[in-house]
Amino acid sequence: MRHWRETGSVQVKARTHRNTVRSPENIQRVRTALERSPLRSVRRYSQLLNMSDRSVRRILHHDLHFHLYKLQIVQELTAAHKALRVRCCQQMVHTHADLQFTGLYCSRIFFMGYLKAQVFTHTLPDINRLKNAIRQEIANVTQDTVRRVMASVPGRWHQCLH
Repeated sequence: MRHWRETGSVQVKARTHRNTVRSPENIQRVRTALERSPLRSVRRYSQLLNMSDRSVRRILHHDLHFHLYKLQIVQELTAAHKALRVRCCQQMVHTHADLQFTGLYCSRIFFMGYLKAQVFTHTLPDINRLKNAIRQEIANVTQDTVRRVMASVPGRWHQCLH
């Protein structure tokens, strides 16, 4: 009402949002800090520059065009790892020629992965609903699927060997 009385119009003026944190001065401060010590974390930059963590991230991404990431340490797979895998497969092929044991073991592994993929696609509110969902998925697996899983075991081990 006040706007109409003052201007005689009901049209709302476009609001302008001034970006105070991403000012040229702050962008330069972040750039300078980054050039001086590029190995610091964003959290540390925000403390040193007396800016919020989110503001520093916005400046780095939108203004300086950096794409932030965190290095992940992973185990390097070497030739020794491959040799160990081959030895394990050879042992499984020779010592477990009896497919009854092997098939049961592999079908158990299959079921764990299958159930995880089927049951945990959505969040279940309590343990009883989780148990019921697991029971339902086990009941839905056909005998044909179990036979195919058990029949594929020797081929998988031989594939690992070659």
